[in-house]
Amino acid sequence: MPAYVPILKAKAGELEALQHLEAPPTPLRPLLELMPPSSRQQSGDLGEAEELDDAKNNETGHGPADPANGSGETRKLTRQLRKLALAIRDDLPAGSICSIDASYIDTLPFAPDAWECFTATLTEQLEPAPIRPVFRLTDPPERLAWVRGVIAEFGEGACLRLGSPDRDVDVRQAAELLSRVLPQLELGPEQIGVVIDLWTIEDDRDLQRGLATAEELLKLTDQHPWQSVTVAGGAFPASISHLPGDAVSPLPRRDAHLWRQLQERQPARLPDFGDYAIAHPAPGIGSRAPLPNLRYTTDTEWQIWRQRTPQDLGNERFCIICRDVVASEHFPTDRSRLCWGDRQIATRSEECSSPGNATKWRAFGTSRHLALVSDRLARCGEP
Repeated sequence: MPAYVPILKAKAGELEALQHLEAPPTPLRPLLELMPPSSRQQSGDLGEAEELDDAKNNETGHGPADPANGSGETRKLTRQLRKLALAIRDDLPAGSICSIDASYIDTLPFAPDAWECFTATLTEQLEPAPIRPVFRLTDPPERLAWVRGVIAEFGEGACLRLGSPDRDVDVRQAAELLSRVLPQLELGPEQIGVVIDLWTIEDDRDLQRGLATAEELLKLTDQHPWQSVTVAGGAFPASISHLPGDAVSPLPRRDAHLWRQLQERQPARLPDFGDYAIAHPAPGIGSRAPLPNLRYTTDTEWQIWRQRTPQDLGNERFCIICRDVVASEHFPTDRSRLCWGDRQIATRSEECSSPGNATKWRAFGTSRHLALVSDRLARCGEP
């Protein structure tokens, strides 16, 4: 049975979905990307501004690069990390081991000062729950030293992430770097899970590019006894503002389609499945509240509901969406098997005292996505 590796921003909506995840029917290994504290973020609050309808995505994939004073940002990040650690320790289903990727922090001026604090915070809050640090073959020696320290604290190995927003992995270069990097971490391949990250799968041409890249990298990984190998990508668009309001729009889940095509080609080792759930791989930046919307996952598509009218209802328009979702062919007929997100949608379809906001809507949609993909991997052997 393939395992599921959802790649999620460690933000309030995504974490709330994870916190309400019931024991999945397939092995689950979330990869959580730690995000820089937002200037709009309230003290002690995990959530930053959500990706908005008119989001402009950072083209470099490196997140904000203009923090306030380093010590203040480090303190904010430590509080954020503490809440993340408690969520991992107390709420995730037993046996679910998270990988933590701090690469969006690494580019900030205060990052070197923060690494030691990260390790101390994780060690203090997470025991006995284990985590794995994420590293890349291009990481500088000082970052690999931090990764080695986290490995020593938790004893669960590490996660090697291949690929970047800018380009696919050069297989020959990756083979050369492996022989240099692994000795620095004092790890063998059997202690490392590999994630082949294809980044965005935006159209059919991207799908074919990703398929060829994945096949080439799987041949490379076949040369070593890795603990696990995952092929991941993200097909959700950077913005949904182009979709009509007061309507539902289907979007293809090309990341799942790519994995199914890869499965049909019968690789020597069937990889696990990874995706970015209902988000674009790059972090989003926005300046206004989005229209009430819901990103609802089905077997082969996302159904995107957006509600523009009546404007005077404000966020209560989300309850109109909920009524439409529950009445649609996509909502489960067996109400006893609803996931947490589906139950929240069903409740708001009946009464609208608490329509929620963008963070809650993201939580409901993410919950639905995680539950459906886990169930399909267990029942059908595909996402």
